[in-house]
Amino acid sequence: MAVQTDDSTVTQIAECVSRGEHLTIAVDAAIEVGLWCSECHDHVAVIYPVHGLSDTGVYDLGTVTACTVHDARGRTWSC
Repeated sequence: MAVQTDDSTVTQIAECVSRGEHLTIAVDAAIEVGLWCSECHDHVAVIYPVHGLSDTGVYDLGTVTACTVHDARGRTWSC
């Protein structure tokens, strides 16, 4: 399982980048834990809310789903 983002996250980031805004990505505390990871064959995935912080405001970028085992080992997160 690779890190998954919902479509609104990708759209929001693209809109900010197209306006030339620099975003700092802030990942909040997990809102759902113990989800199934098909790669680890265990209930180790979590859903995190993500926010983009810029000079013009704070954007709700949606959520990402990540495995606490293999994604925590430094795997690159992609949208």
